[in-house]
Amino acid sequence: MQETVRRVCAWWGRSTPPHLLLIANPCSGKGRSLSLLNSCLLPALQDAAGFKVTVHKTAGPAHATELLAGADLAGVDMVLLLGGDGTVFEGLQGLMCRPDWEAACKVPFAHLPGGSGNGLAASCGLWDAPTAAVSVVKGHTAPLDITSVVQPSTGRRYYSFLSLVFGLFANLDIGTEHQRWLGDARYTLKGLQQAAAVPVHPMRVAYLSVEPLLPQTNSTEAAASTAGAGDVHAALLTQHSESSDRAGRRGGGGIGGGAPPLKSAAPPGSGTCGGGEGAGGDGLACGPPLPLLAAWRAGEAAATAVGGADASSGSAAAVP
Repeated sequence: MQETVRRVCAWWGRSTPPHLLLIANPCSGKGRSLSLLNSCLLPALQDAAGFKVTVHKTAGPAHATELLAGADLAGVDMVLLLGGDGTVFEGLQGLMCRPDWEAACKVPFAHLPGGSGNGLAASCGLWDAPTAAVSVVKGHTAPLDITSVVQPSTGRRYYSFLSLVFGLFANLDIGTEHQRWLGDARYTLKGLQQAAAVPVHPMRVAYLSVEPLLPQTNSTEAAASTAGAGDVHAALLTQHSESSDRAGRRGGGGIGGGAPPLKSAAPPGSGTCGGGEGAGGDGLACGPPLPLLAAWRAGEAAATAVGGADASSGSAAAVP
């Protein structure tokens, strides 16, 4: 592997080695993340590639949030999070609550799979730590959208990079935090319990209709009539993102506005279903694309980082 790293490494076309900020969760993956760090990642990134790597280890829940919220990102070329999806989630919250969150989002942000659940890395084709290490070394970037949701009970805004779940799947995750020692088996056991209990979760869903978002200008209409589906979708996302920006932002570093109170009527142009209160969201795009690591499968285990490429469309970019 180190020979592969040496072969593809060019310091991203620079004359000085890139500086990586690596936040590692020593408890992820039943403790195997530190083994990956010492046996695979540091030898590849430091020894073979010659990168400068600053390592911080989390000491407990939400520590990754604290570390990234207060980190000095000046001179940092990429943020790496070693652990599972929970570690990446914590890091994302820290990144987005920063007063300089807009500038912080321009720093490439990568998931090194080392937890029991590595959905983000897997969705990018990064099935293991060696593949992720080669991806970091190659350093290609592409944008990725994030979304946000407000918890009505606390008014706190959370940011999501993979999915938002309600009911059964939320219970599988949150309801088994105390059973992490079981590994993946905790999800199976909780799933069987939920299937037997058949819990009911009342909710109300509001959704935006497509018609109010349709482009009005002749140039956009012409582009939509001749472009592919992805281009039309990008135009809608861009238009909605601009209207959301005009609605304003709240907090020192969060993106706010757009979500109606749960007890209020649905906004004009939207539809509703369900009888409960449920959860409210922010519609489509809620802010600038977050840099992330992506990968493509070719003859070699080469991948693509994800970061500040052309993000004007506000939609995820596929990497060829």
